[in-house]
Amino acid sequence: MSTDKNNPPAENVSRETPENSIYRKQQNKKPELDKVRQKGNISDDNPFDFNNPTLKELYQDFRKNKLSRLESGFNALYLWCYDNYYSSGVPIKEKYKNIYAHPTAWFKNAHGMWKHNKWSIAVKLLEIVPTISRSLEKAGKKRQNFKENFWKTFEYSHKSASKALSFAAYFLMLAATVVIVAVWNNNTKQLDLVPALELYIDGEYVGDVLSVYDAEAAKDSVEKSLSVNIGSSYSLDCTMDYKATKIKDGSNLTPARLNRAFGDAADKEMQNGYGLYVYDVLIAVSPEKAWLDDSITESLELKLSAKQKRDTENLSYNNFVVKQGTYPQKFFSTKEEIRSLFSLPETPGEVTSGKAEVPDYLSVSEKTTLLTGKNTVGTSSDISAAPGQEHTMQIAIETVITKRETKTETIPYATDYNYTDELPENRKIVTKNGRNGSKQSTYIIEYGEDNREISRRLLSEVIISEPVNQIVSQGTRPLSEEEKRTASTGTYIYPSQGELSSGYSWRTLGGYNEFHKGIDIRSDQGLVLVASDGGVVIQAYDRGDGYGKCILNEHDDGTITRYAHCSKIHVEEGQRVAQGEYIADMGATGRVTGVHIHFEIIKDGKTVNPMNYLQGR
Repeated sequence: MSTDKNNPPAENVSRETPENSIYRKQQNKKPELDKVRQKGNISDDNPFDFNNPTLKELYQDFRKNKLSRLESGFNALYLWCYDNYYSSGVPIKEKYKNIYAHPTAWFKNAHGMWKHNKWSIAVKLLEIVPTISRSLEKAGKKRQNFKENFWKTFEYSHKSASKALSFAAYFLMLAATVVIVAVWNNNTKQLDLVPALELYIDGEYVGDVLSVYDAEAAKDSVEKSLSVNIGSSYSLDCTMDYKATKIKDGSNLTPARLNRAFGDAADKEMQNGYGLYVYDVLIAVSPEKAWLDDSITESLELKLSAKQKRDTENLSYNNFVVKQGTYPQKFFSTKEEIRSLFSLPETPGEVTSGKAEVPDYLSVSEKTTLLTGKNTVGTSSDISAAPGQEHTMQIAIETVITKRETKTETIPYATDYNYTDELPENRKIVTKNGRNGSKQSTYIIEYGEDNREISRRLLSEVIISEPVNQIVSQGTRPLSEEEKRTASTGTYIYPSQGELSSGYSWRTLGGYNEFHKGIDIRSDQGLVLVASDGGVVIQAYDRGDGYGKCILNEHDDGTITRYAHCSKIHVEEGQRVAQGEYIADMGATGRVTGVHIHFEIIKDGKTVNPMNYLQGR
């Protein structure tokens, strides 16, 4: 390095050559300078602040020490890079620090990678510059000596020799630049690489993953999807191997590509076939559909004979389904295994029909147990060890008898409403009674064990009579204060106190059997009678028959209550009464055997048992 011509050194100030320049002194004092830097102190002996100094501050310090601009700039740049080098952190990303199953050597490499960051590379490059400068200086001296010796020996042109040496120096500098750029690029590329694993499925390389967990999660996802599709738990038989590597960040396999890789591995294990499902659980897999159909048909024919062919349209097994699909090769059974599943002989027709005893369960072999596991199959099934066969399981099945039946059924009538302001809004009156219709329906009905109906399917129906709708008048007029006071509550209270002497039932009276349509409450003559619920009095007089003096009270929903055998009536027809209001006195008018009240509740024109509606005592 040469001295800056624009800033000549002051007199009596010693100048240092590049070999002894300030950066060399600082390098020799590196341990001491490290301590100063760590403490953040600046001493007179060490005017340089190593606690993150700026490039400008370093440059100004060197200029104060009488170094040229070129030397000051070079030394400032060197010390600035040197300080950043020791202050730099680990460039490895946090998410790659603790990757599962990485070899120990990776962590050592990761620990040391910080020494090869951009600042360390810059320091190394700057340290090369003085070496090159000294080499060029020595080369210049050698060139001068060579020229002198050369001209002494030969009389060549001085200009030609100088030009040749200049070309040599140019090519030497060009080569050094290429080497520096190559080293820089190599170290920069290393910083972009992250630890990873090469994944091999069944020995075939499929890509790179960041963790063993990623591969395992993809494998589990594919296995769950296959298990749902085939109706049985399934695990892939493929092998998984890993090899440590380093890759560019982001070039690892995505979850979708991982799933595709394991899906391809699963395809190699699958084969087209037919699955037999019982209660939606896979029981057996056959390469031929006929093997399953023939076994089911033969078993049912034997069962039909055993059951003396009752009056059936068809005989089948409940919830037996044969589905076509792709299944793992290890799930497939032979024809003999499928026949043994139904307790059939190896050769069809070997046992005479009618003498064979076909059990009401499937004799599950070890291969079928592989599909069903230990789970109970269906609500009607039971898995237990067969007698004397430790590894054989039994799955109970249900025989379904299908019958064609014709039934006469009722068609319920509907209710039509007419809204009128002639009635209060809480009043309903049936103006036309409804009538149910009838029809004749033919069904295909499936019965299980104990004649339990499983399902029915309508084949046809013929209308015998159409229903007649009921017509009800619904009031819309707002209630008056009196109507609100006497409005029905929908509940019923006892009309009087006393003893229940006769209930709602058949009884013998006067030597004749008759049905008693209400209840009798016995007490003293003149005891107060009250309305069981609010409503309008529609009858209040002596009927001259067995009821004697009788009151009929119609309630808002059309229900009527009857109070018979009264001694005195205190209400009139058309009068509104509230629930619990005094309406009559208990007596013995009409056909009676003593003082009591006969009480009825009439709904839709028919009496009902009052005890089902009365509340209280």
